[in-house]
Amino acid sequence: LAQPYERALLRVAQSALANTVQHADARRATVTLSYMDTGLALDIVDDGRGFDPTAALPNDAHFGLSTMRARVLALGGSLSVESADGTGTALAVSFDHPPTVQEVGT
Repeated sequence: LAQPYERALLRVAQSALANTVQHADARRATVTLSYMDTGLALDIVDDGRGFDPTAALPNDAHFGLSTMRARVLALGGSLSVESADGTGTALAVSFDHPPTVQEVGT
C-alpha cells in the first residue's frame, strides 16, 4: 500500500480510537482492516454510548470526524459513520483499489 494511504488509515484509526476512549464510555472496540478484490476497508466499531452523527457533521471538530473525512476524501476514499444514542458507533473507511508502492514508483 502506498504511504499516503497507510498514513491516512493510521491517523483515522488513531482518531477514532481516541474518540472512543475519550467520549464513548465503551467497554470494547474492534478494528478490522480488510483487503478485498474491490479495494480495502477499515472498520472501527465500539459498544459505547453512541451519538447523533448528523449533529456532529460536518464541522464539529470536537469529534474530529470532519478531519478524518477530509483526509480520506483527499485520497478518493469514503468515510461513513453509523451511530445513535445508546447504540455504539461504527466508522467505515473504504478505498477502491488504492495504489501500491510499486504502482506509485512507476
